[in-house]
Amino acid sequence: GLELYEAKEAEGLLFADENAKDVKISLPSHTPMKVLLPEFNSIVFFEVIPGRTFHAVQEVFSKKRCRCSIQGWFHAPTRAEGLDTRASLRLLQSPSLKVDKKVEMTEIDRTDFHDPNKVREGLRHLREYISRVYTMVPVLTQIREQFGETGDIMLSDFLDQELAQRISDLIIKADTADKLREMDPKPPPYDAGVGGGWKAVGPCFRQRYMRYEASVQGKHERRDMRVVKGESHKEEVGRVLEHIRKEVMGSQAFTRLLEWVTGIPAPVRWKGEVRRFRPGLDYTVGHYGGLVQEGEAMLDVCLCFVDETTTSTQLRSQRKAEEKDDNISAEQESDKRRRVENRWESDDYGGFQAFVTVDKSTEGDDAEAYVEGTPDPPSSDGTRGQDTLSASAANNCLRVTLRRPGHMRFIRYVASGAPGSRWDVGCEYALDALMLKEGEERCEPDVKQVSKKET
Repeated sequence: GLELYEAKEAEGLLFADENAKDVKISLPSHTPMKVLLPEFNSIVFFEVIPGRTFHAVQEVFSKKRCRCSIQGWFHAPTRAEGLDTRASLRLLQSPSLKVDKKVEMTEIDRTDFHDPNKVREGLRHLREYISRVYTMVPVLTQIREQFGETGDIMLSDFLDQELAQRISDLIIKADTADKLREMDPKPPPYDAGVGGGWKAVGPCFRQRYMRYEASVQGKHERRDMRVVKGESHKEEVGRVLEHIRKEVMGSQAFTRLLEWVTGIPAPVRWKGEVRRFRPGLDYTVGHYGGLVQEGEAMLDVCLCFVDETTTSTQLRSQRKAEEKDDNISAEQESDKRRRVENRWESDDYGGFQAFVTVDKSTEGDDAEAYVEGTPDPPSSDGTRGQDTLSASAANNCLRVTLRRPGHMRFIRYVASGAPGSRWDVGCEYALDALMLKEGEERCEPDVKQVSKKET
C-alpha cells in the first residue's frame, strides 16, 4: 500500500540550510495518517511539498501477487523558495539535523580505571552477567588479534546461559502475544507492541522502531532482575534489557573489556538504548547526521537477541503463505526447516546491521538510492558491496565494530516473513581518536594485571 504521512512542525527543532541559516522544519510521525491499498487499473494523485508531505510504499505482503506500477512526478513551473532545503533527501544528507535528543552521550567514569583492585572487582561484576570465557586472558588476546585485523568482531553466546535463555523465552512470548511471530501474509498493525514502557520512534524518513523508555512508569525504573507479578512479557524483557544496558554496558568494567578486546584506549563517552524492530514495520536508514566527524572515531556495540527456534505452526504458516503442497517429502520438509532456522543468517528477511563507506559529495540518483536503504552503495569505481560490512542478526551475540569518519550504518527493514522481532541493546562509544595509534601499547598491561586465580 501507499503510506501517506502528516508532518507537524517540530518544536525547538532547527535545521541549518546550505546558507548556514537556521530554518524551522516539520517532521512526519512514525505512523501514516492514511494507507491506500493498490487496486488494479487505478491511478492516484497526491501533492508533494518538501518538508510538509511524506510518503512511502509498504512491503508486498502477499505471495500470490506482485505490485506493478508506473509512477512519476509533475513538477511546478517554478520552485518555491526554501522548499528544496526541507526535502527529505536533504534532511538525510544534513549532518546538522538532530531529531532525537532523548539518547545523548554521557561521560564515562575513568576514576582509578587501571587500578588492579578495580580490575578484579570489575571482572567479578561482569561474571554475574556474561559468559566467563570472555573474561579469560587467552580468549581476550585471541579476540584482540582478530579485531586488530578487521576492526570488527562477533562474540557469540555473550551473556550467561541462564540469563540468555530467560531473555530468549521472553522475546518469543512477547512476539507471540503481539501476534508478530506467525509469519502472517498481512501487514501488522502500526501500534503492535506499543505500551509497557515501549514507544515507537520516528521520523519515518529516518527510522521506525520501538524504544524502551524506563521513565514511563515508576516500576520500569527497577534496577533488579526479579520477576514482577502482573508484568507483561514485553514489560519484563524491556526491564531486563534496560538493566543490562545500565549495569553491564554502561559500567566501567565493560568499557575496560572493550579496551582489552579492541586494543584501543577505553572510550570517553557513551550512549545506548534498548530497541525492538518488529517484522513488517521497522528499520533505520543511513543518514549524514549519523556520520562520525573528522578527527573522531566510534565503537558501535550491539547486543542482539532474535528467535532462532522453529515451530511446526510456523512451518505450516510458511507453506501456506508460499502456496506449497502439504504432501512434501521428508527431505523437502527437512530442507524447509533448515531454511526457516537460518532465516536470520541468510539476511533474506532483513534485520541485519550494515556499515557502509559513503562520500559526502555524492549527489543525484546514487545518493537517493542509497538513503532509501540500499545495503550496497556504489563505490568509486561504480561497483557495489566492496565497502560494505554486514552483521546478521543472531541470538545472544555481541558485535563490536570500529566506525571511522565517512562510515554510516543502518538496520535493514525487518520483513514480515522474519521469525519474529529483532531485539537489541544498541550502544555507541566515543573514542579519543588521537590515542588510537597508541592503543596497542596502552591496553596490553591491563589484561596481564588479572591474576590466574581470577581467570
